[in-house]
Amino acid sequence: RSKILKTETEKFVEEELSNISMPEMKGKDGRFQYTITDVKITELNLTHAELKFIPNVGLLFDVQNSSISLTFNRRILYWFFYDTGNINASAEGVNINTALKVVRDEDGRLKISNITCDAKINKMKAKFSGTLGRVYDFLARVLTTGMRFVLNQQICPALNHAALVDVNSMLDTIPVRTEVDEFIGIDYALIDDPVVTSQSLDMHFRGMFFDLAHQNITQVNSAVDPVIREYDRMVYLALSEFFFDSGMFSYYTAGIFQTEIVNEKMPKDLEMLLRTTYFGAIMMLNPALVDSPLSLQLAVNSPPKTTIKTSGATVVMTAIVKVMVLPPGQDPVQLSSMTMLIPLQAPLKTMLQMSVVPLINNWTKRGVRIPLADGMDFIEEVVEYHNGFIVIGANLHFSKGLRDMVAGSMETAAQNNTL
Repeated sequence: RSKILKTETEKFVEEELSNISMPEMKGKDGRFQYTITDVKITELNLTHAELKFIPNVGLLFDVQNSSISLTFNRRILYWFFYDTGNINASAEGVNINTALKVVRDEDGRLKISNITCDAKINKMKAKFSGTLGRVYDFLARVLTTGMRFVLNQQICPALNHAALVDVNSMLDTIPVRTEVDEFIGIDYALIDDPVVTSQSLDMHFRGMFFDLAHQNITQVNSAVDPVIREYDRMVYLALSEFFFDSGMFSYYTAGIFQTEIVNEKMPKDLEMLLRTTYFGAIMMLNPALVDSPLSLQLAVNSPPKTTIKTSGATVVMTAIVKVMVLPPGQDPVQLSSMTMLIPLQAPLKTMLQMSVVPLINNWTKRGVRIPLADGMDFIEEVVEYHNGFIVIGANLHFSKGLRDMVAGSMETAAQNNTL
C-alpha cells in the first residue's frame, strides 16, 4: 500500500524538478565561444526510488542511479564559424537523498521543519544537431561539464522550496479546530511532535469535540490511550472513549439531548400506547381532557457515557421522561415523570463503516476536515474493537496529485487573503 504514496511522491518530485529554471550559460575555451539558453527538462526516469521512515526524524526519499533528459539551445562561435541549434542531453547516475524532519507547529499542525538534501549527477552526455554537429562533438565535454555543475546546484534548492514552502503552505490550509455543525466543533490539533519509527509515523491528536457556545469548558480525558499494532493499511485512526464522550458531552451542553414528541410528530401507535396507559390518570384528573393532545418529553439529565470493549460498544444515558396532556388554551398537565437509564447498544462496526467513515470523507469535501488535505479520502476501511478504543484502518485514495493539491491549497489561501 505504501507504493501508492511513493508513486505520488515520485510524481511530485518529477514535476518539481521539471520546473527547474536554468540560467543562461556563457563560456570561452580558446577559439571556442558558446552560449546556452532555454534549458528544459523533458523527462525524468526515477527508476530506483524509495520512500521510507527515518526513526526520530521523519521521511526519507532516496533516488539512486536514475536519469534526466533535457534539451537546450546553443549559439557557438569557433574561429570564423558561427552555428546555432538544439542539443539533446542526458544526465545519468542521478542520485538524490532527501530527508524531511516533521514536527508539530505552535497551532498543532503537522509541518516540515527542516530538509537535508544531497544531489549528485555522475555524468552527462550531449548529442548535437545542425550543420556543424559532428565538428562540435569533441567539444561536448566542455558543455556537459558546465551543465552538470549547474544542474547539481539546482536540484536541492528546488526540492527545499517544494517542501518548506509549497507543502507547508498546503498543510497550513488544513484546519485543526473547526465546526462540525451548528452546535459543536472539533479540535484535532496535534498534542506533541510526531513519533517516527522504522515502520510508521505516529501522530497523537487531541480528538475532542466542544460546544460552540461554550468553547472553554474543560473536559478531562481519563480514557485508555489507544495502541495500534496493525500495519496492513496505509492509515489507522484510533478513537478512544474520550472521542465519543466529548461529542456526547458537547451535544449535551448545547441542549441537543432534549425533545418533545407531540401532534404530527407522534406516531399513531405511540399515541395509542400512551392513551391506553394513562387513560385512568386522565379520567381521575378531569374526564374532559380525555381527547386532548398528549406529548412525550425526553431530556437527558447527564452527559451520556461510552463504553468500548472487544465485544462491542455501548452508550448509556440517563433521561427524564415526562408524559403531558395539553388541554387547548390551558397550561400543560403532567401525567407522569420518571428517570430512566437508557443503554443504546448498536452494532457500531456497521455504524462506523456505513456512517462514520463516509461522514469523515463528507466532512473533507465540505471543508470540515480531519487532518487530510483536499484530494485525499479514506477507502477500504476496516473496524476493530479493543478495550477502551476503536481502530479504523483504511487506505488513502488520491483524487488529485500532490502538485494539484499544493496548487489548490495555494489558490484557496490566496482567495482567503483577498476576502
